[in-house]
Amino acid sequence: MEVLSTVFIFIISIIILVACHEYGHFIVARLNQVKVLEFAIGFGKTLASYKGIKGTNYSVKLFPLGGYVKMLDSRELSVGAKDRKSDFNLKHPLQKISIVIAGPLFNFILAIFCFFLMYQVGVLEHEPTIFGIEINSVASKAGMNFNFNDPNKKVKINKVNQIKTESLEDVQIVLAEQVGNENQRYMNIAVLDNGVSRDYNLDLSLINFYKNTDLHTVLLTKPLGINLIPNKIAINQVLNKNFLDNGILKKGDLILGIKNKNKNKNKNYDMFEILDYIKNNPNTEVELKVYRGNKIHNVNLQIGEKDNKGYLGILFDMPFDFELKKYSIKDSLVQSFRDTCKYIEKSFTMTFKIVLGELGLENVHGPIMVAKAADKSWRLGFSQFLKFLGIISIGLGVINLLPIPLLDGGHVVYHIVEWINPKWITKVMEEAWLKLGVSFIIMMFFLAVYNDIKYW
Repeated sequence: MEVLSTVFIFIISIIILVACHEYGHFIVARLNQVKVLEFAIGFGKTLASYKGIKGTNYSVKLFPLGGYVKMLDSRELSVGAKDRKSDFNLKHPLQKISIVIAGPLFNFILAIFCFFLMYQVGVLEHEPTIFGIEINSVASKAGMNFNFNDPNKKVKINKVNQIKTESLEDVQIVLAEQVGNENQRYMNIAVLDNGVSRDYNLDLSLINFYKNTDLHTVLLTKPLGINLIPNKIAINQVLNKNFLDNGILKKGDLILGIKNKNKNKNKNYDMFEILDYIKNNPNTEVELKVYRGNKIHNVNLQIGEKDNKGYLGILFDMPFDFELKKYSIKDSLVQSFRDTCKYIEKSFTMTFKIVLGELGLENVHGPIMVAKAADKSWRLGFSQFLKFLGIISIGLGVINLLPIPLLDGGHVVYHIVEWINPKWITKVMEEAWLKLGVSFIIMMFFLAVYNDIKYW
């Protein structure tokens, strides 16, 4: 049932993104008096179709991973004298370019709309609160040693390299930009320590952060030794009667760690890693490290099973600080535009880093990862789903603007060349351009799917 839900949310997301992208091509083609023969969502066998009053065939295909707008084009079809004014091929190169870039442009417009709705609904942001500093880490050596035993202590990241970070996501974005950038040896992190601002310079050469940091790390602060996720679970209620009656687990216990007894492996897990371990290891004997009554106890128990997943039967306190942000209509529009510009710039930056080899190809992802992200965002609430749609729409627009054959950016290059000197456009050149594009897209598709499976 969970898989079906993921697939359904993924398909809905893709249809929205593709429909918006293709509508951009469609409406600007119409404005330039180009005849549109077909507006299709998906590829393959036609599931449903409808012919409009202007002769356009609207269709939904079997495989929803994409779509297309087929225009009257004398390079592909025989065009009669009366239809020459509607021929895409006979339009001025600037008109062709406007039709081509309209797809990505509408993706950016969709992002603004999604972000606007998100701020109207209200967005819950996870504050970048620090829960611990690893001993002998880069952060520790920079002097970031705080007394976390003080229950009133609250330390959160305020700026990274002078860039304000109001949420955990902001921190992730800024740190991701640093990966692959070897021109800056030090990273400046400003924190608010119980409201008092403090600055620290972290020496990244100690861990070779720029080359060895994996963007698949749950949090990019981990290599720095900064824990933004607590390494303990505070039990609020024990639902498992067996554990409760036998005093194995009690309300108020802190789960500090977990050890697989059969495999004899011990590791320092953070809160979410402990929960994931429990979920993915039903019917497994484990040893929990539990803090109770100012003492640490080792508790032996067996993880239960519920709906084919591991089940411990506890409710726990969520330790994070969240802030609900809701804006006026005017502020929502301003913030939505700013967010869209920010994500466009970040997307181009990360893409160029991959192209230049500053980031590994393992950071290229495809439909499986998008499906997981879509499902996760939907489960977190409508506001988070809107944010996901906005970010993915921007990514789709940015990728399509790359000067790669078959993508919109490749078509723009083609029409610029055509504008400069039409004689440069030859049949041999067109065929070579097409083959290069097909080869590149097939290669990138398989690479993306491989990475999706590898990091599943």
